[in-house]
Amino acid sequence: MIWIKNHGIRGESDNLRIPLAETIDEMSCHQNDPEGCPAIIIMRGWTGIDIDVNISDVRDGFESALGSQLRFADDESANHEDFNRMSDELDAFYSGNHPDLNDNK
Repeated sequence: MIWIKNHGIRGESDNLRIPLAETIDEMSCHQNDPEGCPAIIIMRGWTGIDIDVNISDVRDGFESALGSQLRFADDESANHEDFNRMSDELDAFYSGNHPDLNDNK
């Protein structure tokens, strides 16, 4: 999962898919194959894109498609002491393994 934040782009629908698909091969999304489209998730103020690539492989494409105001969760410190990067913390929330989720059970 790649987590980005951009207050100028809403994360729903094709507002992210279309510009990303035009600049990042791994994001290709064809109308004939909606099942092959990467999932776009909005969680805790971040947009998660479920593609199986390393952020460094697609970072330039993200910046080209969405502009330099992007923030990458890989670059941000986590809010919870069990995690170093915000991306790791968001992944834990997404997978249901975050310690705060377990505290509420």
